[in-house]
Amino acid sequence: MSNFKVPSFISNDFSKLPSKEQKEEMISRYKRWSENEFTLLLVEYLEDEYDKLLKEDEERSDFLSWFQFSYVVIRNKAKRGFIRSLIKKLDYTA
Repeated sequence: MSNFKVPSFISNDFSKLPSKEQKEEMISRYKRWSENEFTLLLVEYLEDEYDKLLKEDEERSDFLSWFQFSYVVIRNKAKRGFIRSLIKKLDYTA
């Protein structure tokens, strides 16, 4: 249990568990879930979306107005931040 970072979205439930055995069981179940092929596919999808948004910002060279361009860059940056935080929360080793 010492090398396990409790993800924020389960920390409240984790802290309520009364025994060390129950906490170890929850950690074991979470690790199995995070290594499941569908969870890995979700993380891969999120990383692809992140890369797509980054590429969109880097390749933006059409004739958008400065205001429209700034809006798109800010929106994409916010989405990338959210995606990155989700990926980080799903990684119990981070």
